[in-house]
Amino acid sequence: MLILLPKKNASKQYELTVAGMQVQVSRKRIKNLYLRVCPPDASITVSAPLRVSDAEIIRFIAGKLGWIERRRRHIQQQPSSAPFQMQDGEMHFFGGNPYALSIVPCTAKSSVHLSDAGRLGLRVKPGSSAEERSRLLDSWYRQQLEALIPGLVETWQVRLSVRAQGWRVRKMKSRWGSCSPGSGHICLNLELAKKPVQCLEYIIIHELAHLRERGHGPRFASLLDKHCPDWKQRRKELARMPLLHGQDGIA
Repeated sequence: MLILLPKKNASKQYELTVAGMQVQVSRKRIKNLYLRVCPPDASITVSAPLRVSDAEIIRFIAGKLGWIERRRRHIQQQPSSAPFQMQDGEMHFFGGNPYALSIVPCTAKSSVHLSDAGRLGLRVKPGSSAEERSRLLDSWYRQQLEALIPGLVETWQVRLSVRAQGWRVRKMKSRWGSCSPGSGHICLNLELAKKPVQCLEYIIIHELAHLRERGHGPRFASLLDKHCPDWKQRRKELARMPLLHGQDGIA
């Protein structure tokens, strides 16, 4: 195995070469090592505690080579997703269902509406740009998501006997959700508005469970098994849905 150490180990962000693979290392004030293979280029990143040595990081990566190869192969087999043009007939998703985009010129206030005919209508000013239409749709996605989240969070806080200090929705490039156990805050990906509600619920359960168990080890899996027995099926459902912007991770 060929291993090249970084020139400056003191740097908080640097690169290691392990088994011919470039690995981006980011040192943070965290307790555990986290490895990710990120779409769309299958790049490899490791988040590492400040106290962990490069030798420990290398051993950690070496122990995951089989998993890394499988993840890279999976990502590379995914069809590339071109940016949305925000034009009539373009396919978009909401709640796990496909909708054909319908652009409706309108001089009144811009708005979004769903039709029973399977169309997602954008009422916009004549001559509106793709960027303006995209912002309108994202705003609508956010409203729909933020209407669903409070009830789900409250339900699962009670069931898991935890209390989040807050939650927020934002665009995330490589993760469906994240949790900061130290602060008690969770973050949910805006893209979840496009997925079935059971996928959103799974991510909320997953992130809240981190308030009881930080890592993804056996105790964490047992916690999910107890409170959400079909969590593996929900995770598969989430992975099966179109990766419109390349997300495929949970933390």
